[in-house]
Amino acid sequence: MRDGTSNVLLVDDEQAILDLMVDLVTDKSFKATACLSPFAALELVKKDLDFFSAIVTDLKMPGMSGIELIAKVRDLGFDLPIVVVSGHLDQSLTIEALKLGAFDFISKPFDLNHFDKVVVEAVEQGEKLAQSFQEIEANHKTLGPEKIAELKQFRKTMLSLRMQKKRTA
Repeated sequence: MRDGTSNVLLVDDEQAILDLMVDLVTDKSFKATACLSPFAALELVKKDLDFFSAIVTDLKMPGMSGIELIAKVRDLGFDLPIVVVSGHLDQSLTIEALKLGAFDFISKPFDLNHFDKVVVEAVEQGEKLAQSFQEIEANHKTLGPEKIAELKQFRKTMLSLRMQKKRTA
């Protein structure tokens, strides 16, 4: 954990859903950062890439979809687990989100136990990735830039394989 407590970024344009997700996340002893706007969420991610352990985002929001948010976070080089929550899942959007590396999907209205389970798994995955990255950075001086780049690529490949395995399980 980065500062002793995992922080989950929650993004939904519906205040009631966002409030419910905040309650569920904090009940698991995680910190929750809530954003009604995907633009605000993206700015928070840009500000400190290592602050969040996972992101939970709605799929359909005004101005920027959850798919676009995933793509923008990935464009930053950030392989944080991102869970998609939506009442509008369709096959083409699901495939697109999976290609971008979505960690999992939760349908609205969601089962509270399923939400808890998926978020805990995402946070655990995010913390493992953060720990691996911290180990890489700690060894930066002895490894050299080429080895660091190779290890970062390996980390992205492992995340991709884990997500593929999860989709086929």
